[in-house]
Amino acid sequence: MKPLAVLIAATTFVLSFLLVATGVLAGEPAGVYLLEAPQDVPFNIWRSGLEAKGIRLAHAYPPAGGLVIVDEDYRPELLSLEESPGTRIYSESPYGIDEERIRATTEGNILWNAHRKLLGLDEACAQIDLPKGQPLIDDAFAPPPIDEEFLGSCSSTSLKYSGTEYLLGNVSVNVILPESNGAIDTQTENWNSTRETSVTSEITEGLNDLRTLYGATLPAAIKPSFTYHYYLGRTNALAQTSYEPITRSAAPVFNDCTTGEGLWACEILNKLGYSAFTGYAKAREFNGDTRISDGTDWAFTIFVVDSENDADGKFADGRFGYAWLGGPWVMMTYDNDGWGITRLNYVTRHESCHINYALDEYTSSGCVCTTLAGYVNYQDQNCKNACSSSVTCVMDDNAAAICYYTKGQIGWGDLDSDNIPDPVDILPETTLTAYSPDPTTNTTLTFNGTSTIQKNTNNNVYNYKCDMNILTIANVQYRVDGGSWFSATPSDGSFNSGSENYTMTIGPLSGGTHTIDTRAVDELGQTDGTVASDTVTINVSGPPGVQNGVSGTAMTATPLDPIATLISINWDNSCAAANYSLVGGPGSGLPTSYGGPYLTNPALGICTIGTGSNFVWGGVPDPLAIDPATRFIWWLVVATDAGQAVEGAWGKNSGGLERNGLGVNGSSGQCAVVNKDLSNACGQ
Repeated sequence: MKPLAVLIAATTFVLSFLLVATGVLAGEPAGVYLLEAPQDVPFNIWRSGLEAKGIRLAHAYPPAGGLVIVDEDYRPELLSLEESPGTRIYSESPYGIDEERIRATTEGNILWNAHRKLLGLDEACAQIDLPKGQPLIDDAFAPPPIDEEFLGSCSSTSLKYSGTEYLLGNVSVNVILPESNGAIDTQTENWNSTRETSVTSEITEGLNDLRTLYGATLPAAIKPSFTYHYYLGRTNALAQTSYEPITRSAAPVFNDCTTGEGLWACEILNKLGYSAFTGYAKAREFNGDTRISDGTDWAFTIFVVDSENDADGKFADGRFGYAWLGGPWVMMTYDNDGWGITRLNYVTRHESCHINYALDEYTSSGCVCTTLAGYVNYQDQNCKNACSSSVTCVMDDNAAAICYYTKGQIGWGDLDSDNIPDPVDILPETTLTAYSPDPTTNTTLTFNGTSTIQKNTNNNVYNYKCDMNILTIANVQYRVDGGSWFSATPSDGSFNSGSENYTMTIGPLSGGTHTIDTRAVDELGQTDGTVASDTVTINVSGPPGVQNGVSGTAMTATPLDPIATLISINWDNSCAAANYSLVGGPGSGLPTSYGGPYLTNPALGICTIGTGSNFVWGGVPDPLAIDPATRFIWWLVVATDAGQAVEGAWGKNSGGLERNGLGVNGSSGQCAVVNKDLSNACGQ
């Protein structure tokens, strides 16, 4: 079958077609896909583009590309991949010109071989038929206790040096294959490209074994993934050393660069640019810088020492594979005692669990059932020294299985059985800035707030105890008056970090009091259990009522001539109406029943007399000319909106009774105004 290679830059490609074509959707085994990255796009930007579509590289080899593992966790997200300019996708091992192009670089060659490894191609023999090596006894070393100054609130340095706290999310892995140059020790080992490939492919397989052990029940969004950087001493002078490592004792002594592993490890780290730092801070800085550059969550280093010509594949003191709890590195030899290079993946997954604080469970390791380890402390109860559990586990016999207690120690525990791993099982927090001014006449309101990932307490007894949570805010939602939830807008354009500012514009809203709630949602769907709220009152921008003397200042009228044809009217306009009109009618204007309508006369109406508090009414009509029977007239100054379309309240008497008119809702009906604002309380 011809390998599937699609240049998406030239053709719009829907990956669902790819999956159907290869039978993945028909129930066949999960697939491993090689994605060749475009040459003209920075690797991290390319990877971020894939992640925005829901595609996560299980194994990344910048700048060449990466591997996507199609399984139940990722299948829905993969179907969303439609376009990725310049990306080539291979379901089978590329060959011909595609193989030549990919393998032209060191990283591309490692990617190509890792793809074949996970596809199960080119296997010399089945691992299941090989005898096991010796137990990895005394292979986990704890750094000295951290100074008290690092506990509690963590400094930027201690946060950077916390290389691995739990095995979730993205992990950067520096792989160094030292090559001796004969300057001090006699050179007895020499790497070649074939054996380098064996090492790099076995490491990928070992870390992929761990990724597989993660299980389908836990969230795919934080399933472990790995980004590799290679320093091959055969071709890279930065990874060359004056010593022949395998002929010396490993003699692991933390922070000591004058003996054992420290001699050549520190020499290489100095060449890599970390000579200014003392002891193993060189490696912690190296890992921290890699993590920052990659944008990953964690980082550690793997040293693999050449031992092909060594009689037993061990250091002079008998060690062949071990790790420092929490880092900075794993140390392995090429032969790994009886395990051999074809099962370097076994040793890799075991030692990588140590890096993430898992403890040994061998009887001969001297393990103790109640020993605690991990970000969330779990006991070592699968230790084979009469503990409460005794099941097959990667920390016992290097099996491709993981027990409850090892899961807990490396951060995969789930104490409350909610399918959220313990270290990240905490709800996000939301704040909402109160709207100002309140009350307001605005009907469209803009709100702002913050959303923040919270952190569980780090109970790790072996490291800096920095509280750390790798989750990011995925959304902030809002609702009005307990209604449906809607998405707010990230202030910086995207929700993708542990702390995000957000904004939303809501409206138009009706007059009255409204409650706005917001809540943050993290990438696992955990939602703030206590919403942030603000209550704001909206006074609808419209005509206010005229004061009637119960509150404010009563209206006054003063005749300016003897027969009162010219009257100066003054009123309290503290409600700041947009306009006023004068309405009136014959007689006393009293309704026929208490609270009934006034009788108005359009002839008395004077529209738009201004926005002030004074009007001189000239040519006041003679009441006898209007209705000789009444001998007097009534009038009111009525507030209206700017368009003379809605009247405000006429005012209320001391009993709270609203004056009324003949129009809709009790408007006067004069000046073509037929609506009345019954909600306005100004003037009461």
